[in-house]
Amino acid sequence: MRGNERAQVLEDWPKRLDPALRRDRQPVTYASKLRCRQWRAQNLRLRLFVRLIARTAGLDENAVHVISEAAPFHDVGKIRVPAAILEKPGPLTAAEFEEMKLHTVHGAALLDTLAELGYLQPEMLETARDMALMHHESWDGSGYPYGKKGAEIPLPARIMKLIDTYDALRSTRPWRPAMSHDAAAKVILSGDKRTRPGHFDPELLAVFKRVHPLLASTWEVHAGDDDK
Repeated sequence: MRGNERAQVLEDWPKRLDPALRRDRQPVTYASKLRCRQWRAQNLRLRLFVRLIARTAGLDENAVHVISEAAPFHDVGKIRVPAAILEKPGPLTAAEFEEMKLHTVHGAALLDTLAELGYLQPEMLETARDMALMHHESWDGSGYPYGKKGAEIPLPARIMKLIDTYDALRSTRPWRPAMSHDAAAKVILSGDKRTRPGHFDPELLAVFKRVHPLLASTWEVHAGDDDK
């Protein structure tokens, strides 16, 4: 599946879902946001970052390809999360955070639906589903939705955990400005109030330590893509 085909899948699938899976008009509303330039730029970055980490970690080229192509599906479950929570300009309440956490489970279910509609091949589905469902699981068992730990978490999800954290730290959020590369790398490697090195696969963390300057270079090369 090429990049333009993958983007079309994400834009079209809400129209084909059984009405029972829809929540008011939220899927269509958020799907329109997925078409924006910022979304396309983010997913280009994620694919490039995933390739760099996966290759450096020693994965074969087929695995690198499948994981990088599946990466843009990791947050598809946010289509089921109310915009008021996604765009809230401040900390979430406990109840709102519980709702946000469900995007992992929603993502896996929605990818199953895409497969039933014939959009995804089995290998891509399995990888994309693992990434959507478990990219917030942590190596030390402190993540969600199931509190899995270590090798219980599929490798594609462990890679996505690391890359998604880096990309999120570098990106502007409604409640905080974007971090510089050095600040984001320090959070991942040394930790802060929310993020700890123990959240990440130690072997992947070692890879990140080696190649993070290349992530910075890739970010800078594509820094203007949001505006194109």
